[in-house]
Formats: sequence, C-alpha cells, structure tokens
Amino acid sequence: MTPRPEAPVIWGRIEQQIRKRDRMPLWAHYYDEDGTLSRTITFSDFAMMGGRMVPARTVIQPAEGEERTVVIYLELEFDVGLEKDFFGLRNLRARR
Repeated sequence: MTPRPEAPVIWGRIEQQIRKRDRMPLWAHYYDEDGTLSRTITFSDFAMMGGRMVPARTVIQPAEGEERTVVIYLELEFDVGLEKDFFGLRNLRARR
C-alpha cells in the first residue's frame, strides 16, 4: 500500500501478508518516506473471541533496537453499544 502524494500520512509504504483462507493478517512492514523499514508488526495465536476470529497476540518491533511492544488479548467483546459521544473530548477529559 502506497499513499497518494497529497495524503497526510507518516508512512511511505506498508506491506502486509494476509492469510487467504480467513483473511487474517500475519505481518505488516512499515516503511518511512525514504523507503527504510521502520517497524514490523506480527500477528499470531489466532482464536475465536467475541464471535470473531482474531489474532490474540500482536508484536510491534521497531526496525532498530531491542525493545518491542506485545499486546495479548485474553477476551474481546464487540458491538457493546457505546453512545456516540463516548469518545468525545468532553468525556475523555472527565475520565482522567
């Protein structure tokens, strides 16, 4: 995926590999505007959660350095019926 020249984005290109049988993402490579790899995101441990197949483990690894971020979902709920203004600025300030 390459953004249009006028698009306000920070990535120059994103490459993804997706499983054909269920369209689950396997990995994504993010490149900066100079074409240099910036980070890799890998997806694994696919499981049914909230009635949907999802990657339960996501690892975000910068191209340089040893630090990484690992997100593991133990449980997910979808379509929970949030009010439209739930993510509004007023509510975000009130929840601090």
